[in-house]
Amino acid sequence: MSSNVSRPPHGAPVDHLIRACRSHFVAVAAFSALSNLLFVVPTLYLMQVYDRVLPTGGLMTLVLLSGVTLLALGVQALLDWVRSRILVRAAAQMDLKASADVLWAALSRSARGTSGQRAIQNFDTVKQALSGPVLLSILDAPWGLLYLGLTYLLHPALGVLATLAGAAMIAVALTNERRTRAPLKAAGEAAARGYSTQEAASRGLSVVGALGMKRAMVIKHLSERSQMLEWQSQASFRAAAYTSFNKTLRIVVQSASVGVGAYLVIQGDLSAGSLMAASFLLARALSPIEQITGAWPTLDKARNAALSLKALFDATGAQPDRTRLPAPRGRLTLEDVTVQAGAGARPILSGLTCTIEPGRITGVAGASGSGKSTMARVLVGGADLSSGLVRLDGAALQDWDSDALGPHIGYLPQESTLFEGTVKENISRFGTYVAGDADSLDESTVAAAMAVGAHDMILTLPHGYDTRLGVNGSGLSGGQTQRIALARAFFGDPVVLVLDEPNAHLDGLAEQQLIQAMTNARARGATVIVMAHSRALLGLADEIIVLKNGEIDLSGPLKDVASLMRERRSGPRTSPVDRTAEPAGDDARSLNSKAVS
Repeated sequence: MSSNVSRPPHGAPVDHLIRACRSHFVAVAAFSALSNLLFVVPTLYLMQVYDRVLPTGGLMTLVLLSGVTLLALGVQALLDWVRSRILVRAAAQMDLKASADVLWAALSRSARGTSGQRAIQNFDTVKQALSGPVLLSILDAPWGLLYLGLTYLLHPALGVLATLAGAAMIAVALTNERRTRAPLKAAGEAAARGYSTQEAASRGLSVVGALGMKRAMVIKHLSERSQMLEWQSQASFRAAAYTSFNKTLRIVVQSASVGVGAYLVIQGDLSAGSLMAASFLLARALSPIEQITGAWPTLDKARNAALSLKALFDATGAQPDRTRLPAPRGRLTLEDVTVQAGAGARPILSGLTCTIEPGRITGVAGASGSGKSTMARVLVGGADLSSGLVRLDGAALQDWDSDALGPHIGYLPQESTLFEGTVKENISRFGTYVAGDADSLDESTVAAAMAVGAHDMILTLPHGYDTRLGVNGSGLSGGQTQRIALARAFFGDPVVLVLDEPNAHLDGLAEQQLIQAMTNARARGATVIVMAHSRALLGLADEIIVLKNGEIDLSGPLKDVASLMRERRSGPRTSPVDRTAEPAGDDARSLNSKAVS
């Protein structure tokens, strides 16, 4: 399956949703205007029946008036049907023209730390608000001024009554929005926490079951849901009170208009037909306000979703067309790279400066928590830098077009992540959706699997390369998952390979096949960086970088680094310098063992 979806050349602001369907909204507004104008016809019908037909007994006049009114109501119904269909088309058009921009922004590197994970959900929320009944109520609301003006024409007293009622209902609606905003926001945040807890527990079912955590996780999730329900109930109670008040107020005012109108009829200042018409017009003028008041939760949710989308697009910014650089050779340079989890937090990486040459294997060692995995993400552009630069062949990573650079990068994270789809789709990086040559894609997929020794294992799966994996790649063991993720990293013979603990779930044979794959990659001139504790993998390295507390403690050729480590281990244990510089014992033993051998 292929798709013609292409990358948007520029980031899109939130109002792109409206711009994408401007003609649809103009048409809906026009049909709303005609529909509201035609609504005056039943009002005139009431006036004529009470003021002309009943006093004169004009049967033919009644028939003609009824025919005209039925025709007008039929046209009005047709207009309402058409504008509803236009809104359905508008929703589809918004999806076609804007959903790609939202997805691109959500998957951008700079979207990390924003609401990118819920971007498409926020998009759907805004889309539904812009294409549903709430929008029709908003478009109908301004026409209340027309009905209000007609009420003044019937009699100023009725107009003043309608104006006061409308102002009161608007004040109630605004108070409703202000009083329910905070609890609705808190309910949304509590719901997000609850969903995250449930999703995490579902992903870790084996851990939850094995460690007897089921009851605790259920109680935790119910506690978070209780907070959500408490805030939702508080917001709903408040909203229901204001909605009921507005509904009651409208009925009271409508009844009052009948009483005031009756008095004016008795005084001879108003006709009976005008009395009925005034009640009709007043109800029509106040109805949209009542509907909007009842729809505040929907409007508030849409507003928050729109703000989240705006924050997402502000974070990603405009994506300019980048000059396509030549295929990289693989020389990586870190220039004073610092990564912090947040303002004021202790740096995860601090001032990393080094150069990693192509055609060599570089091992990165260090104790757990020393920053190896963060360095791996930095090297592939997967972490936000607090300061410094990462360069590939002299060009900063952000100057490369990510889609053009991606095929030249192979990356295996510490936690192997596969996606819902077939084994083939996962290995080929879902190239089935963008590649044109299916045969070539199949060859590259199988070649990548064979390079890391995963081919025979894949053939034992129920449908081989076409075996479908579940959400988060479920359906495989840890070792199978890692081998398929390794095949994905080696897919297309990338010039840069960054492997974080690539043998964590591999048996002895699979580890030997990985070592051979890394050796072959080095032979073809690739830059291979491996974060590991294993002496077998670190022993392959031409260069070693030892991290300690997020800083480079040692770096250089394997033999030299191992010699320095050996000197430190045999030196005075009381030396402060030695104590602060001493690397992890496992890594030191691994390097020393290999160097001696």
